[in-house]
Amino acid sequence: MTGKKTGETSIVRICYSCDVDQYPNGKPIINDMNARKDEKGNWVCSSCQEESLNKMFLRTLGPQHPKVKAFIETENKRVRKHNDAAKRLNDKAGATLMKYKRNRYTGRMLLSPS
Repeated sequence: MTGKKTGETSIVRICYSCDVDQYPNGKPIINDMNARKDEKGNWVCSSCQEESLNKMFLRTLGPQHPKVKAFIETENKRVRKHNDAAKRLNDKAGATLMKYKRNRYTGRMLLSPS
């Protein structure tokens, strides 16, 4: 890929490990210095590497470990924020315009109490 004005060239690689609902054809990896090839030769972006590392910590340390609780709570906040917005939009429209998300680590679908 070449920049139109600067003439800089960069190689765009595709991460197929990212969320399939959000990126059905794979997520383009642009300027990700920590992207690496996996055993099969496919490129994996740094956010997918971090997610797999966090899942490994969850399996080995358990859900009560402080390090594990930190990233689970962060993901819970992100999911709750998305699901609350989806609920408001879907209720206002009277149809399902936005899908609900689940926590990547626990599988829970969170909504704020109301």
